[in-house]
Amino acid sequence: MVLHKGKVPNPMEVVLMSQSLTCRYREAFRSQQSQRQRNKPKPSISILTQSWQVLIKEAAARNRRTKRCGFAFEARRMDGATLLRGGASCGKPTQRLAAQEALVEALIKATTMDFHRTIVVTNDKRLVELCNNHRKATWLDQALEMDLQNLHQQGLITQFLLVPNVVVGQILILARKAGFPAVYV
Repeated sequence: MVLHKGKVPNPMEVVLMSQSLTCRYREAFRSQQSQRQRNKPKPSISILTQSWQVLIKEAAARNRRTKRCGFAFEARRMDGATLLRGGASCGKPTQRLAAQEALVEALIKATTMDFHRTIVVTNDKRLVELCNNHRKATWLDQALEMDLQNLHQQGLITQFLLVPNVVVGQILILARKAGFPAVYV
């Protein structure tokens, strides 16, 4: 996909493009996967066959100077209408933990608004691997894993996708701004 200045990519097109590229990649390297001895990923839910209700974009950023993290998220219906936006500065020591906090908060708010079929797009590769069960949870990630299991038991169906920073650009800017301390005059 070629990006030009001033153009904002359509999130649904990015999701569909990433799904088709993933399928092409799997077909091209199927023979090489048998030679590697890695954990086989579970078959993913096809994005095209599901009737998704909400697209959640989330991002986290760390302020190097103050060593504070901020997170932000945005939920949109599939017709493009914005449902909610949120962001906050948090005392988490790492950007990854701030991203996990943003994810859980966004999913809980979507569930309370009675949306149970969500696509989550983020620029955090490790978070996507963890949530799609392609990576084993460390002790820091176990709280997120338990929260996701609890939400799944309540009927939440999610698909996590890794996207470039351009797709979550506005959310990333909000997360960076949330990481700065408040200045009182």
